[in-house]
Amino acid sequence: PDTPAAQVTALSWVATERLPAALAAFPDSSHHPSVNVPAGVQQEWESTEARTAIIRGLLDNSGPQTVAEMAYQAGMTEPQTEAALMALEGEGIAMQGYFRIKDPNWDQSLEESETVETKLETSPAPPKEWCHRRLLSRIHRLTLQGLRAQVQPVDVSVLIQYLTRLHGLTGEEKRSGTNGLFEVLSMLQGIDIPAICWERDILPARLSNYQSSQLDELCFTGEVGWGRLYPPRRTAEQGKPMTGITRNAPVSFFLREDIPWLTCFNQVSSNLEDSEAEHHLSSPAQEVQELLTRRGALFAADLMATTQALPSQIADSLGELISRGLVTSDSYSGMRQFTEDRSTKQRRTSRKSRIGLVRKRSTPNNTGRWSIWRREASAEVEERSLQYFEYVEQWAWQLIRRWGVVFRDLMSKEAGAPRWFELLQVFRRLEARGEIRGGRFVTGVAGEQFAMSGTIQELRKLRDAPTSDELTILSATDPLNLTGILTKDARVPATPANRIAYWNGNLIAWSKNEELFLLTKVSEKLKRELVLGFGLPIQDFNRQQLNTNEQSTASSLEPPAEDQFLPAGNETSSTDKKSPRPSFL
Repeated sequence: PDTPAAQVTALSWVATERLPAALAAFPDSSHHPSVNVPAGVQQEWESTEARTAIIRGLLDNSGPQTVAEMAYQAGMTEPQTEAALMALEGEGIAMQGYFRIKDPNWDQSLEESETVETKLETSPAPPKEWCHRRLLSRIHRLTLQGLRAQVQPVDVSVLIQYLTRLHGLTGEEKRSGTNGLFEVLSMLQGIDIPAICWERDILPARLSNYQSSQLDELCFTGEVGWGRLYPPRRTAEQGKPMTGITRNAPVSFFLREDIPWLTCFNQVSSNLEDSEAEHHLSSPAQEVQELLTRRGALFAADLMATTQALPSQIADSLGELISRGLVTSDSYSGMRQFTEDRSTKQRRTSRKSRIGLVRKRSTPNNTGRWSIWRREASAEVEERSLQYFEYVEQWAWQLIRRWGVVFRDLMSKEAGAPRWFELLQVFRRLEARGEIRGGRFVTGVAGEQFAMSGTIQELRKLRDAPTSDELTILSATDPLNLTGILTKDARVPATPANRIAYWNGNLIAWSKNEELFLLTKVSEKLKRELVLGFGLPIQDFNRQQLNTNEQSTASSLEPPAEDQFLPAGNETSSTDKKSPRPSFL
C-alpha cells in the first residue's frame, strides 16, 4: 500500500512555477530540462502541503472521483491522497459522497446500521467519491435544469384522474378498515369540511364499508382528534359571530401528534383572558369553558351537575365552543349528535330526571368527555427559528401527500398552511437534496410545481394509457372540488347540498338545489349514469350560463344568497338552519 500507484519511471508534466511543489511531494524524482524557477513564484514547500496543492489542482479540473482514481492520476499512495482530501474538506473546498451511479444492489441505509450480521450478508458499499464544492454545485444545478427540461406536462384532467386514485375514490384503490381510515384522515388532516359531510360524503367515498365505530375507535385511542382548526377571526367592526353551531360548521380531523405544526401558522388562543375578547363567548359558554379549564375533561352529566344548567343550555354552550374551535370530545359521537337529522332523534324533555325506580340511558352512544382543545400545547414558535422551519417542512410534506403535485393555486384550499414563499424555500431545498422533483408537470398552472418522482411516473402512465371512461361523482365540499382553481369553469360553491361529476378528469355536470345541470354534451348512456348517480333529473343548462352566473355574483355588492356561487370554504349560507340540540344530554 505504500507503493505509489504510478510507476517511478512514468513521465509526468508539470508547470515551471509548480516545480518546487512537485519536487517536495516526490523527493526521489528528477526533472528535465533543468530550469530555474523565477524568484517571484519561488516558494518553499512541505511535503504534505505540496501533496495537498496537487490534489487541489486535480479537483479544480475533474468531476467526482474516488480516492483510488485520484491517487493513480496524481502518482501518490491512497493514504497520502486521502490525507490531502481531508485537509481540503476542512478548508471547505472538497466534498465527499455518492455523486455518480452506484451499485444498485447496495442500500445506503445499511452503512449506518449497527448490526454486524447485516453488513456481512450484504455486498460491500462502493467507495465514496470526492469533488470540488464549486464544480459539484454547478453539476447539481445543470442536472436539475436537465431534469426539469425532460418533463412533459400533462393536462389538468390527467391530474384530477391521478388525485381520484390517490384519494381512493375509484373502486380498485379504495381503502378499508381502521388502518385505511387512519390513512385517509392523515391525508386529509388540516382541511376544514362541513361536519355533516364527513360521514355522509367524504369518508364513505374513500373507504369500502365505512363504519362510524371505526372513527370512534381512532378517537378513543387518542390517535385521531377532531375540532375546528381554523375558526374565522372577528374584529370589533365585524361584530360578534353567530352563536351556536350548524350542521354545516367546518370541522377538521387531525393526528394528535401533529397538532403543534398544524396550528402553528393560524393560532387561536384558548386561554380565558383572550377568549372573551377574541371569541365573543356568551356567559353560559364562558362558564363551561372556565369549568373545563379548571377541572379538565368532564362528561356532559358532570357539566350539568356542576353548572345546574338544563341539558339544552349545556348543548348550546358546547355548540358555541365547538364553533369557536375551543372544545372537543373523546369520540366523534359528540359532534355526530349535532349533525343528526331531527327526525332520527327522540323528543327529549328539558326537565331534569325524576328520582324513581326505573332509570333510562340518556343517549344510545357514548360521547366520552368534553375538554378544552389546548392550543397552548402548541405554543407560538419564534419565526425563523429551527423549530419554525421544521414545522414548515412538515406542512410541505403534508401537501405532497395530499395533492401529489403542489403549486401556489392550491393554497386557496389550505387555510392553515404557511405562506407560499416559505413553502417554496423548503420545496427547493428538498429538490436540491433529491427528495422531490421540481418543474412544470401540469399545463395551465402558473409558477413552480413540485412532486415526487413516483407521482411524475404515474401521471405519465395515465396520460399514455387508453381512455378508461371513468365517472366520479363528488360532494362539492370534497377537497377535490378544484373547479375554478384548476379548471376554467366558475367555482362550484362548497356547500353540502351541491355535487359535481368528473368524466375522465373533466367536469361535465353539477347539482344545486336538487337540480342536475350538464356542462357539455354527453352520450345517452352517460346521461343515464348521471341521473342514476345523482338521483336527479337533468335540467337545461350550459357552461356559458355557469360563467355568467359567476360574473353576476362577483359583481354584486350584496351578500350572496344560497343559490348563488360562493367562494370555496364558506361554511353556511344565510338560509341555513340551526342544528337540533344533541341527544346526548
